[in-house]
Amino acid sequence: MRRSLFHGFGQGLHLPAGPVMIALMVALALAASTVRPPSPDTNAWDLYFVVVGNPQFGGLLILLWAVPVARALSRVAHPDTLMRSGSRARAVGEVTGELTGRAFVHVVMVCAAALVIAAPRGLGVGWSSQVLGHASAEPAEDGASSFAQYLDLPIAAVLLHLLWVMLALSLLTAIALALAAAGLTRAARVIVPIAGTLITLAAFGALPWPDPPAPMGTVSPVWSIDPASLVDPGHALNTGTWPGAWTLLGLLTLASLLVLWHRDGGRLQSGPWLSVGVLVAAGIITVWGAGDVAGTPNEIVATLFPGRFGDPIGYVRTLLLPLVAATLVAHYLSVSGAAWHLQQVLRRGSHTRWLSVTLVRFLVLAVITACVGLILVLIRAPSVITAEPVQAGSRGLGVLAIVALGLCAHTLMLLLLVLLLWWVRAIEYAWPVALGTYVVLGYPAIVSLGPIAPFMSLGIDPGHSAHLWPDLAGPLIPALGLALALGILARTHIPYPLHTALEGAPS
Repeated sequence: MRRSLFHGFGQGLHLPAGPVMIALMVALALAASTVRPPSPDTNAWDLYFVVVGNPQFGGLLILLWAVPVARALSRVAHPDTLMRSGSRARAVGEVTGELTGRAFVHVVMVCAAALVIAAPRGLGVGWSSQVLGHASAEPAEDGASSFAQYLDLPIAAVLLHLLWVMLALSLLTAIALALAAAGLTRAARVIVPIAGTLITLAAFGALPWPDPPAPMGTVSPVWSIDPASLVDPGHALNTGTWPGAWTLLGLLTLASLLVLWHRDGGRLQSGPWLSVGVLVAAGIITVWGAGDVAGTPNEIVATLFPGRFGDPIGYVRTLLLPLVAATLVAHYLSVSGAAWHLQQVLRRGSHTRWLSVTLVRFLVLAVITACVGLILVLIRAPSVITAEPVQAGSRGLGVLAIVALGLCAHTLMLLLLVLLLWWVRAIEYAWPVALGTYVVLGYPAIVSLGPIAPFMSLGIDPGHSAHLWPDLAGPLIPALGLALALGILARTHIPYPLHTALEGAPS
């Protein structure tokens, strides 16, 4: 990978595409300089970000990048390449590194050309007074003004923009090459052109989901996607749409790599790291799926975890993290089989002792799930504990502790429900039915459970966000009931998988 990356650097310096890109950038920069003549209130960074930081130029850059990617698609699936690399995944990595090196050289050339054209206006250490004036407006304009809200040094904005664009180009290249290596050539050919087209249309405001600029420091939900955010970090920060765009691109990259891995003969094995990754993904959707978060710590957590008090999306989003943890356990129990359980029981000495150890492990998993949610909440809304005055920050710690207890109690309740279903029925059939029933019954707009609702699921009433304890601690009571029922079953019945295996065994 490293060797192919440096090889790409050399190709980028010698291929004729570099001078063509420089000529294009010089033409664009000269055109922009005539439209925006120099003034005492501006400097070189204003013109630089007007040209380079324009998402319209980013869309054009992606469309031009489709040409070298298309030429590399046939090479990555060629038998000679596969024999030399040893696997499709390694071939994709080598070609992606080579193309990334070429792209880096060309993008740096383009940025340098724009900076040379803008340099006569003065390369100040800081932003111009005009940019600072626009940055203080609400909402700020795209371009240098949007960067000035977050970064004090223009050179830091230049580096951020360069890394941002390179990451987008590398991921799009990896997606196309992985699909081509997996045999999906038609899909691979259209990935980069479609991305460039969507980015260009979004930059011109031609898509049906334009997002208005967001207040400073806020982000939009993950399903609010603006393709222009992939090539312009200033626009992404200004509109708050970066989570949705990068989440979509990351999921596409992961899906293409899984397809390639399967084509190489790999099989997806469940393990601790995969489980943690799935939990983190569910937590990201839960926390970043909310809209703007602001206010007191109680109001912030009520926005992040509305549960049954929110709309259907907020309700499902709140349930997602505990349900994913329970589904992972259900999958683990379904694939383990009766032989595994019998081995565990023989090692422990009885079903009761095995149950005690399992309950402890479930409690640890519930705590891990709560910690994942808590860490993501702190990343998403650090003002929960950094609020002023100091008393507000201390109160935020108490709110986070209650939220962690609620997530832990809800997860533990669902884990015990999974174990109970596994004990009495075939879990691969019982859990999907129980999952659907639980989700439907827990939403009051479908079925009103009245006073039982707080004991069924997690949820915070935004209208009464000061009362967190009853809304979050309710699942503890059914969790204790399920643990008691499992204790009785452990003394009176053998688990369903073991009972079925013993009935089918020859006498």
